[in-house]
Amino acid sequence: MLGKDTPSLNDPAWGQACFYFDTDEWYVLDKQSDGRSVGVQWRLIDGSRSGLIRDKLGAGVNSILNKSYPNGTAVKWRIGHCNTSGGKTCTNASDFTWQAGTLCSRTSTPGGYACQW
Repeated sequence: MLGKDTPSLNDPAWGQACFYFDTDEWYVLDKQSDGRSVGVQWRLIDGSRSGLIRDKLGAGVNSILNKSYPNGTAVKWRIGHCNTSGGKTCTNASDFTWQAGTLCSRTSTPGGYACQW
């Protein structure tokens, strides 16, 4: 259900995120109806922009968001989940439990990426 021949960021049972380099589109998918929301925390390597993308559409539906990053910039990201039934608003990175061990980055080369922590 995710999109466009992109590298997938992790694939835990609860969610998945993909980033399409050519159009700066994010695809975030919540895989379980468990009261948790899937999110991606991202930042540009140069520190000029950062943010949090959260799937608010529920399990089984892709959230798609275009961020329009400047050409030639590199972006790092990680995937996590937030327990919305636990009273958290899931609007801050501190509300999320982040997937351990992986931080992915897009290089300035189109289609290039690396995953490391």
